[in-house]
Amino acid sequence: MLDVEPGPSDDESLLAVVDRLGTAGSDRAAARALEQVRRAVSAGVPLPGLRFLATDLAAAGAGTLPPPPRHPADGPGSLVAAVRNNPLLILDGVDAAEVAAAVAALVDDGRRVIVTASDSQALSAVRGMLPPAVVDRVVDALPALAPADLHRLRGLLATSTPARRARAGQQLPDPSACPAVAEVAQLCLIAVRTGSPGVELIADVLRELDAERRAAVTAIAQCVQRALTVLGTHPEPWVRDLLGDLVHGRRRSEFDRLVQSTAQALATIDDGRGDPPVRATGPLPEGSVDALVAYLDFLENGGRARSYFRATVQRDVEPVLGLLRVGDHEPATSAELRIVLTHFELGERVVTVDGDCATLGLPTPQNPDELTALSRALTDIGAAARSVAALRHDVLFLHPGSPVSVPDVAAAEQLAAAVLDYVEYGSPRQAAERLDAMAADLAALLPPQAAAPEHARAVDALRAHDPVGYAEAVDGLVGAHVAQRDEQRTADLLTGLGSDSLARAWTPTDDGPPVRAGLAWFTPTELLLAALPPPDRADVVVVVDADAAGADRALLGAAAPRLLAVAAPGARAGGTTLLSLLHRASAVVIRGRSTEKPGRVVPLAAGARSVPAPRGQVEQAGA
Repeated sequence: MLDVEPGPSDDESLLAVVDRLGTAGSDRAAARALEQVRRAVSAGVPLPGLRFLATDLAAAGAGTLPPPPRHPADGPGSLVAAVRNNPLLILDGVDAAEVAAAVAALVDDGRRVIVTASDSQALSAVRGMLPPAVVDRVVDALPALAPADLHRLRGLLATSTPARRARAGQQLPDPSACPAVAEVAQLCLIAVRTGSPGVELIADVLRELDAERRAAVTAIAQCVQRALTVLGTHPEPWVRDLLGDLVHGRRRSEFDRLVQSTAQALATIDDGRGDPPVRATGPLPEGSVDALVAYLDFLENGGRARSYFRATVQRDVEPVLGLLRVGDHEPATSAELRIVLTHFELGERVVTVDGDCATLGLPTPQNPDELTALSRALTDIGAAARSVAALRHDVLFLHPGSPVSVPDVAAAEQLAAAVLDYVEYGSPRQAAERLDAMAADLAALLPPQAAAPEHARAVDALRAHDPVGYAEAVDGLVGAHVAQRDEQRTADLLTGLGSDSLARAWTPTDDGPPVRAGLAWFTPTELLLAALPPPDRADVVVVVDADAAGADRALLGAAAPRLLAVAAPGARAGGTTLLSLLHRASAVVIRGRSTEKPGRVVPLAAGARSVPAPRGQVEQAGA
C-alpha cells in the first residue's frame, strides 16, 4: 500500500504526495510527469486535480473521511451530474460500451474530455463505440487555442442566436458614415414646422449669400420689423395709407412740409411754455404784428417806452397795445412784447400745420397734445419708410436673378418676417431636401440586398423625417456591428481549433439544438504523462484501465481538474493501483449496469461531499 502522509503546508503536502506517486512508477513516462508537476507547483500552477487527490488522501490518512459512497449508474445523466459536483470518481463495473456512453454524455455536457489507457486496444474499443453524434467531436490533439480564447469561443457559441448568425452575410455602414443624430433631429424639427409666408421664396437667395451680406440683410429686416411694430401703436387709419404713399414715392414733399411745420409749431410751444396767457380785447388792426416787431426793436435799441416826445413807432403801436393783455395788464416791456409775438407766431404755425394737414387729408390737431401725437406719428412713419426703402433696395441687389420684390408695405413686412424666420430656423423645404439627400447618400453606401435591417430603417426614418426612429436605427446599427464582430470572432476562433470536424460540430445551426462545446481526445497514457497539457486545456481525464494502472498514474490528475477512473466488471481494488488509491481517497463510486455487486445503493444526488475540498482556491476555470 502506498503510504501518503500530509506535509506542513499545502504545496509541501502536494509535493510529498506527488513524489510518492512518482517514485511508485517504474517507467520513463511517470518520471517525466513528475518533473512537469514539480515545475508546475514551483511556478504556482493550480493543478486542482492533484490538489483534490492530495487533500483527500491526507484526510483519509487522518481518518476523517468516511468510506466511499456508491451510486447507481441510472444513465449517462447521472454520471454527468456526479462529475459536476465531485472531482474524483470511480466508474465501477462497466464495459467499453458504457464507458463510451459516459464519454459521449460528458462531451454533450460541454466537457473537454481526455480519454486515456495504457492498453491501446481498450482505448480503441471505447472510441469505436462512440455514438455518431460525438464522432465529429473527437480530436487528434487538444485545440491549440489559448484558454482565454477557447472560453471566449464557448461563451460566443452559448449566446449565439439566428439573428446574430445572420449578421455574417450582412453589410453594415461605418457608424461615422451615418449623419449625426443631433443634426438629423434639428433638421426634422425644421422640416415639419410651418415657416413664415415667403420664407421659401427668399431661402435660396439667402443661402447663397456670404455671412457678412446675410448679416446686413438681417439687420435691415430687424429694423423694418421694429419700425412697423412701433407704427402699430398708432391706431389712426391714415398712418398706413401715408406710409404706403411714401414707400411708392408719392406725397413726399407734402409729408416733409408737414413734418417741418409740426416741428416748428412744437418748438414755438416750447418757447412760450410757462408764459402768462395773451388775449385781445378786440379786433386788431392790420399790420399789428409788424408794429409790435418794430416797437420791440425800438425798445431793445435804447428807446424809452414812455416819453414826452413820442416816436412814430410808438404812436403806431399804441392802438395795438391797447387791445392786448398779457395776464391782466397791457404789455409794456420787451419781455412782455416777446410773449405776445410768440403767441402770434404760434398761431401762424398752427395755421400752417392745419394747411399742411389739409393738403395730405389728415385731421388737424386741436391742442398741443394732439400736435405732439401727430409729430410722433410722423416721425415713426418716416422711420418705417426709410427702413422699407432700404429693404427694397437691398433685396433688389441681393442676386441677379432674385425673384423677390417689395411692392408695398405688406410685402415688406412679410419679407422682413421671412428673412428673420429663415435666419433663426432655416427653410423647411431646404431641411427636407437635406434629409432626403442624407437618406440617398446613406442608402447608396451599400447594396440593398446585402444591407442590414437597421440600415434600411435608418434610411426610411430620414425620408420620413422621424428623428426618434432614426436614433433607434443608429443605436441598432451599433448593436449590429457588435453582433457582426462577435460572429466574425466566432468564425475565426472555430478556425483556430485546428480541427475541421470539430469546427463543424461546434457551428450552431438555426434548426439545431444549442451547441455544447465539448470534445474528446483519445491518447495513450504513456504519451499523456510524458507531455502533460498546459493548465485549463481539459476538464475531465477518463482512465479506462484504472484497475490495472499503477498508483503513479494518479499523476494524470495534473491534466484536468476532474479524474474519472474506470474499473472493468469483476475488477478488484487491491494492490497499489490507481483504482485502490482513489478508493482510499474516498472517491465517489458510480456503479455500472454490468456489475452485480451486492450492497446498499445510495440514490444519486447533486450534493456536497462529506469533507468538501477547498474548490474556490484550487479549481480551474471551465472545470
